Amino acid sequence: MSFPPSYTRNPYKRFFEEHKKSCVSIGIMVLLIGGWLFYICVSSQPSGELIQPTQDEQAKATTPDTPDKQAPVYIDVAGAVVHPGVYELEEGSRVGDAIKQAGGLREDALVSSINQARKLEDGEQIYIPSTSDQTPAPDPTQQAGGAGGTQAATGHSPSSPSGLVNINRAGIDELCSLPGIGPSMAQKIIDSRTEDGPFKTKEDLKRVRGIGEKKFKKLVDKIVV
Repeated sequence: MSFPPSYTRNPYKRFFEEHKKSCVSIGIMVLLIGGWLFYICVSSQPSGELIQPTQDEQAKATTPDTPDKQAPVYIDVAGAVVHPGVYELEEGSRVGDAIKQAGGLREDALVSSINQARKLEDGEQIYIPSTSDQTPAPDPTQQAGGAGGTQAATGHSPSSPSGLVNINRAGIDELCSLPGIGPSMAQKIIDSRTEDGPFKTKEDLKRVRGIGEKKFKKLVDKIVV
């Protein structure tokens, strides 16, 4: 049996023609597998692109964090200070800072009842009592009745023209002249007006621990704010 010369001279061509479909299928599979392997190799490598930070990010990295500015507090400093008035202080300031802002204490200031370490609150008043706020010692010559017995005749305390005790200015001795008020309770009253601000009404006296409705009724006609 004889074959055409071209058929016998090229056996690869003959094989391809006999298995054409199989060769095409194998070629497609090789391309798919090769493409899949190439994708795996590329995706597993880190990207070489360098991402530059924005200007805002650079500014945040180079600028240290600064705390927000605290709102000021305004304090009314009154009484025995060099320059009474309203002062602006930083939040978190203490009573001692407000006294310094007001020029310091006068020579007649009484600070034994003042807690200078207490933190201030916006809008409060600090009153520094003085020696002139204390009740003067009674004159023995005025204790007797008659024309010269002014105090005995009137029955008024020298704390105010009306004979009433000013609970915002009275010292321990003067407060102790009130019925049912001893040294301990008088100190509580002074601490309350120093730490919580002055009494705005007579009823505010009931905020002092130990002064209830019953005791307040005995005091209400003898005090003033």
